[in-house]
Amino acid sequence: YGVITLIPKMNGAKKIQQYRPICLLRCPYKLIIKVMDNRVAIFADKLINKHQNAFIKYRNIMDGILTLHEVLHHTHQNKKVGVVLKLDFEKAYNKINWDFLLECHS
Repeated sequence: YGVITLIPKMNGAKKIQQYRPICLLRCPYKLIIKVMDNRVAIFADKLINKHQNAFIKYRNIMDGILTLHEVLHHTHQNKKVGVVLKLDFEKAYNKINWDFLLECHS
């Protein structure tokens, strides 16, 4: 089993939204989780949108920021007008397809 604890995202955190949960596991569970992670990684690259950069092997969370910078620079250089929209889906982990994960691990 794991012990879930909260770590603050910032100094002086007071609201629950300012904390991030972390699950502390014993060593045997860490091994099992690593095996599961490796199995899912085989399919993840094919199933996850190419624009999703964070937490995907061989992709970097900074790629999105670099792309945004390049688009803004190009827009500014060509005196164009544009709109930038950034979405952050809070609690996106609640949208996991559990049937898919169970199929990967069977």
